[in-house]
Amino acid sequence: MSTKKVIIVDSNVYFRDALKRTLEDIGGVEIIAQFSKTDDFLNFITNNNSDIIFTEIRLEEKSGIDLIKRALEIKPELTMIVYTSLEQQCIISRTLAYGARGYLSKSKNNLNILKMIIENPNERIYLSEGLLNVENRIMNSECVI
Repeated sequence: MSTKKVIIVDSNVYFRDALKRTLEDIGGVEIIAQFSKTDDFLNFITNNNSDIIFTEIRLEEKSGIDLIKRALEIKPELTMIVYTSLEQQCIISRTLAYGARGYLSKSKNNLNILKMIIENPNERIYLSEGLLNVENRIMNSECVI
């Protein structure tokens, strides 16, 4: 397995550090950057390559949904994984519709899913346990973030 270059985007330094430690414990990753601000992240990816991006939905400047959309406009080959405490079906569906390759809940044990993502980031859509029923539903309703 080749080492995956990973970026973490989350306004909360505690969650950024916790995810970083978990990914480093799994192995096979190099955390190349961490961001709390969406514009800093978008500027970074313009000139830097990465394999996997983990992002929160609730961010300071833009929503994670907007971040996914903008990032994939800049670099369509990015693997975007949402890592959040929000579990609303409309938000999950919208992030998947905009191109996210996964949606992980911070309240779930995601260790096995994280291992699968690192091994094969684009193999499938990755969802935390209990979120599977939304994979094929794309809803057009308004989401409150």
